[in-house]
Amino acid sequence: MSEFSKNERRILEKHFSNSDKNVFAVITPRQVDRGALMSRYSRTDKSMRKIFLDEFLKNKNRGEEFYDRVLLEYGDDSVAELGIAQIAIEGLTNIAVTRSIKNGEVSVNLLIFSTSLVSVQFGTALSSS
Repeated sequence: MSEFSKNERRILEKHFSNSDKNVFAVITPRQVDRGALMSRYSRTDKSMRKIFLDEFLKNKNRGEEFYDRVLLEYGDDSVAELGIAQIAIEGLTNIAVTRSIKNGEVSVNLLIFSTSLVSVQFGTALSSS
């Protein structure tokens, strides 16, 4: 059973390459939303698509508010790199993702998130299909 209702999946398909797989591209048209979403995702145990539905869909200015706060109030310009292109991989450990990318000889700048908010169930196989 999907994590999302039929209506939520319809909405998500406009902003993500799929709504039911562990690997997906963030295709929401607004670059500020993509970057802010990546930053928010690193600080919660919710799935990225759930954050989008709960926070970004309800507040159309969420991306601008994030960048105004982080850039203007805190002066942190490292978040500027978050708005370029995003591929999300959920349900896998950082080690598995990094090893898979290196073995595929893909050159990327990885944004590694803290795993302190991620619950892991050992003994279960995770699939991106």
